[in-house]
Amino acid sequence: MKGLLTGIGLSGVRVGILVLNSMSRFIVNPEDKLPEQNPKLPENEQYYSDDIAKNVPLLFLFLSAFVFLVPSLGVIFLGKMPSSDSSNFISNI
Repeated sequence: MKGLLTGIGLSGVRVGILVLNSMSRFIVNPEDKLPEQNPKLPENEQYYSDDIAKNVPLLFLFLSAFVFLVPSLGVIFLGKMPSSDSSNFISNI
């Protein structure tokens, strides 16, 4: 039982990485623009335009809300297992 719940929790962490990666790319660079070369900089340095850079604070707001809400849901669902027939706890959900 402990192994199953641990596996579910760890897979949730891994899926969260995929979700956050996709979400951050969608928020910051939805049009999938490439970095631009600035003539004032050395030729190996490229930067994204200002319209992409202005989306970064919005990304931080979304990520902080996500990182706050997901563990909060986990804390809400914490509780004692029923004392009677605790072996069938998963099947009762």
